[in-house]
Order: sequence, then C-alpha cells, then structure tokens
Amino acid sequence: MKVYLCMFVIISIVLVDFVYSASEENRPGASGDKPKPIDAWHTFWNPNICCDVENKYFKTDFHGGIIKSIDECYQQFGPRESGEPPKYNCYTECVANKTGLLNSNGSLNETNYKDFITKYSDPFDHQKVVVNETVTECVNAVKSEYKPEFKDRNGCRLTGHLTIHCAIYSLIESCPTDKESTSKFCRRFFSKRENAQSDDKSNSDYFWETFWNPNKCCNIEKKDAKTNFHKGVLKLVDECYKRFGRDKPGEPTKYHCYTECIANKTGLLNTDGTLNETNYKDFITKYADPYDHHKAVVNETVAECVNAVKFDFRSEYKDPRGCRKTGHISIDCAISGLIGSCPVNKQSTYEGCKKFFPRFQG
Repeated sequence: MKVYLCMFVIISIVLVDFVYSASEENRPGASGDKPKPIDAWHTFWNPNICCDVENKYFKTDFHGGIIKSIDECYQQFGPRESGEPPKYNCYTECVANKTGLLNSNGSLNETNYKDFITKYSDPFDHQKVVVNETVTECVNAVKSEYKPEFKDRNGCRLTGHLTIHCAIYSLIESCPTDKESTSKFCRRFFSKRENAQSDDKSNSDYFWETFWNPNKCCNIEKKDAKTNFHKGVLKLVDECYKRFGRDKPGEPTKYHCYTECIANKTGLLNTDGTLNETNYKDFITKYADPYDHHKAVVNETVAECVNAVKFDFRSEYKDPRGCRKTGHISIDCAISGLIGSCPVNKQSTYEGCKKFFPRFQG
C-alpha cells in the first residue's frame, strides 16, 4: 500500500540547502571566492520538474523575477560554511519577504499569497485548476504549523520555508497522471493520488525505496541490503503508519505523528519530547552499519543533528494534531546525513539526490 510519507520527505531539507544545489558546477562555494549563479529553475522551483509536458522548462516573466530574488537572497546570506547551521530558513524567509508573501511580523499575507500561486501556475492548465485548493490547504498549513515566532538558530523564521514549499509542491503534484515522471525522486509527489501499491511489494520495501535506505542515492554494491537493525526500524515505521492511517483530504497531515511515533518506539525521544542523546548516537551508529562511508560521518552527524533538534524544532513545537516535531527532525537529520556521506564517485546523478551531497563536499 502506497503510504502518505510524501510529506515526510517534502520537509527533508533540514540538513541541506537543497534548493541551491542544482549541479556540482553551480554548487554554492564550489570554487573561487564568490558563489556561482544557481540554475534554480532546474531544481525545486520549477513546478514541472517532475512533469513530462511540452515546454516543461518554460518560464514566464513572473518566474524569472522569482529566480532573480532567489539569487539575490543567496548572495545576501552566502553559502553555508562548515560547522554553520543550515541557512534554508534564511533563504526562504528572504524570498518570501521579497515577494510580499509575509507581513512585517512574519505572518502570511493571504492576498499576496493567492496572487503568487495564481501567477506561479501560469500558463499550464493542470496547475491552474488546483490554485484554489492549494491556497486553502497551504494557508491552513502555514497558520497552524509554523507560527511567526518560531525561529531557527540563525534567528530566521520558519514561515517562509513552509509558505513557499507548500505552494510549489502542490503545483508539482498537479501533473496529469500520464505525464508524471517515473523517477524515484518524483514518485514522492504523486503517491497521494494512488489508492494502493502493487501487490508484489510490502510496506517495508516501499519505505526502504523512498527515504529510509541510507544508500538510496549511492551507486555501490548491495545498496539495498538491510541489516537486522534496519529491518527492525522498518517494522516500527509500518506499525506507526498502520496506527495513524492515511492522510485524508481537508485534514492536517499526519507526518509529524508518524515520525514522533517512530522516534518514541526507537527510544530517540524522552517522555517530554526532548532528544535522548545517548540513544540517538546509538541509533545513528547502528544505522550506519556496515558501510564505511556511513561510519566515517557518525560523530559529525550526531553533533550536527543534536544541535538541529535542540534549536530548530524544540519539543514544545507541535502541529495541529498535537504531535511534536522533534521526531521528524531527529530522524530526517540522521538519515539525510548518512545519505550525504556517499563517496563522490558513487553519487547518483538523479536531480532528487543532488540535494544530499553539498554537505560533505569541500
């Protein structure tokens, strides 16, 4: 059965400034003293990135203006340096401010937001038909998920991130079924509309193919091999999915409930929702086994993720269902860190994989 963990992956930018890593040549800070321009239209910002329609890379003047704002915001904050906290909330807050999506207090400007989504959907009919639904769903998400006072370690608000991501992901998902890209990266966007997965795959197989396999973007031998520890975690993932069930139209997403449930079952969280650092290090250490490239980044991943969990998504941050967000970031940060450790010469060239690798490159 296809599962509604697509939103789990959607918010998987905790570790990596993925919108800004279109290619190795344009990777921020890849060479020289000044970052190179970023071809953001060939990454997340193009709502047809996973839709095989004619003129999929066509940009209106409005889109061109957004891409210009992205570049300006990147130039303002610069690339993330080693040891620094991620800057994705700063980039997206900056873009949201430049486009008028946020009021001066960080709250959503609903009028401008609807105008933004309407213009962003032009000129493709499959995107235009979901504008009203997208506006309604995203306004509710922004209002209830990330309050304006929620800030990260850089002092940047979280509202900009969700405001932009919700809008563009919804437009990406509107692609007609017969035009959907079949890449693994793109499957995450379209699982919502599928009622069931094929009979020849278990939930465990599906979970492993999407995010939970730390070698999903690494072209090594036996990349899909699972240890008994991995199998145990996948069993808990399935139990938590069955406990909460599918998302339903018009209802708040359950991804934080899934991940809090998994984090509790694996002992990553204390009873008050804070991170259990001892168990967390043990989790990452066991998850890294048996691959040397994973083992080599365990200590770095633990240190970075502990800080991220403590400061970016504090235990008092809850979603509309009352589920804590600490479970999501603790799991996402750990596995994303292991995915990103793949040796350079083994890294997948899928667009969806490039987001994981800037963290460990020079």
